[in-house]
Amino acid sequence: MRFVIISSVLNITTLLVPVFVYASDVNVPFIDEDSFVLTRGYNTPATHINRERYALDFTQGKCEAFRKNVIAVVDGEIIHINDSDRTAEADGGFGLNILIANADNVQSRYAHLDEVLVAEGDVKAGQVVGLIGNTGNVVGVSCEEHPGLHLHFAMY
Repeated sequence: MRFVIISSVLNITTLLVPVFVYASDVNVPFIDEDSFVLTRGYNTPATHINRERYALDFTQGKCEAFRKNVIAVVDGEIIHINDSDRTAEADGGFGLNILIANADNVQSRYAHLDEVLVAEGDVKAGQVVGLIGNTGNVVGVSCEEHPGLHLHFAMY
């Protein structure tokens, strides 16, 4: 059984307790067999506010998440890619990132990637689109070699 927290799709504006939606058409943005820790959830300042209020940050212990596969959660079309600017200022702090729109125009963002593995065009749910990294505006101390290592994932 798969689950993903997608409160934005359900128009939930305040998340006081986790809302789990069990669905066969939406997957988690990483390989099912991997376990990730949720390090930042909904409406958590300073970065998960406004449009990003439904963002989730995932990582693993120490440096285990570095360059792990990032999986598209739905079929869609890539509408934005930053595959070159790794700086803290890049794309509003997202660093290397991808934005995908599905047929209903629900968008999913995958940010702070170490590498983008797709180009403009269509993607399929389950397709590897990038590798987890620490580009853009990130902070963290669990991985000395790659400070701030995590996947920033949001659906709008």
